[in-house]
Amino acid sequence: MIPGKAHLVVIKGDDVGREFDVRGDGVRIGRSSRNDVVLKDPLLSRHHCRVFFKSDGTLWIADLGSSNKTYVRGEPIQECMLTVGDEITLGNTVIKVTQIEQEDSAGEADERQKRKTGPIDLGLSQEEVVEKKPATAMRLSRFIRVLVFIIAVAGAMLLILILTSPRGRTARKPPAPPPPPLYKQGMELDYEKVEADGTNIFRYHLLLSRDNVLSVEIDDIQNNRHVRREKQVDSKFVEELAKLFCDKDFFSLREEYYGVSQVGYYQWQILATLGRRAHRVRVVNRLEPDKFKEIREGIEVFAKTELGLLAMQFPVEQLIKMAHESFLMGKKLYEEREVKYGNLAQAIKFFRSVGYDLETIEPKPDFYAESVSELKKCEEELEQKYNDLNFRADRAIKLREWQEAANCLKIICELIPDNTDPRHKEAREKLLVVEGRIREKSK
Repeated sequence: MIPGKAHLVVIKGDDVGREFDVRGDGVRIGRSSRNDVVLKDPLLSRHHCRVFFKSDGTLWIADLGSSNKTYVRGEPIQECMLTVGDEITLGNTVIKVTQIEQEDSAGEADERQKRKTGPIDLGLSQEEVVEKKPATAMRLSRFIRVLVFIIAVAGAMLLILILTSPRGRTARKPPAPPPPPLYKQGMELDYEKVEADGTNIFRYHLLLSRDNVLSVEIDDIQNNRHVRREKQVDSKFVEELAKLFCDKDFFSLREEYYGVSQVGYYQWQILATLGRRAHRVRVVNRLEPDKFKEIREGIEVFAKTELGLLAMQFPVEQLIKMAHESFLMGKKLYEEREVKYGNLAQAIKFFRSVGYDLETIEPKPDFYAESVSELKKCEEELEQKYNDLNFRADRAIKLREWQEAANCLKIICELIPDNTDPRHKEAREKLLVVEGRIREKSK
């Protein structure tokens, strides 16, 4: 076996800055005091992994059946060879391989020393008989060697010229990676809807910039409603909207669709730019093509989700009807809050929808005040239930009653199903740790 030595450094986690060497049979890493390297990270298993040298002198790592797995270069592994610069992730701890070297055995060192200190043969031994060549043969041999040298130099210079020329540099470049899908290349959007008749003009205008700033302007002359909203939106939601354009083949639509209306003027216009492709489609006084309608509705839902502006897109009577239906559904879910943990959160969602629908309507209908009161009551009850369950979970964790803690945390995740809510995130993180403890205990 070729002896080796490696140096590892903890660069992230509770033991950051700690350094240790790996030699011979290697080291075991984990939380148990029986390991060669003991780390404080609670996400580690008692015996998490082993780092060792193989017979050929290469450094390897093997997972020892850990609960939260061992990652090398971001990928989970069972057994994997390590090189200098590799980062090993164990729970919240990251360890970097900073040095790998092979050490000479005693026999190899002696042999190397002998080679260094042994006698130097200068070719002066009397036992060696050198046969002298004729002068002509020597001159011919010298000429051939010079000729071979000249040819070699010329070939090397020619190769350098080829490699440094523009064509040579192009040939040496690796093939360019394929471009990302169109919906991942960035998006700009300009959408306008105009509906006009003898009594009213309604205009809805949406702009989405390349840096994902969403702005909407809505004007409803008859009801004296004017809204201006702007927001920086998450790129992943913009990507989902761009994918809708690709899935519905927006670029295959005609530029203009015209019809005739006897009762007013209706226009929808979409100008979209994805990557370097741009296309404008305009529909006037006629039914929308199916693909166009699905894209247009997707745009309006996107704006509603990000800015809560769905209310402005409907007549007052329809908004009041929608708000009342949401109010009744919120009351029903609140009454059934003990049937399913998530019903209370859903009731809050419906009561908030009432506020969105009635935001621009004055005066407010009679049920609006009751809806505001019910929303506040639901939010306070949800917070009280969360605080109680979170307290019980923390107490169970301190007492190492892992199953009780897991039950409480699972209920919190069902009670608050929105995974963007900080309370849901905190409960989910705790649950991962607790479930790891339960698996360790069952081994």
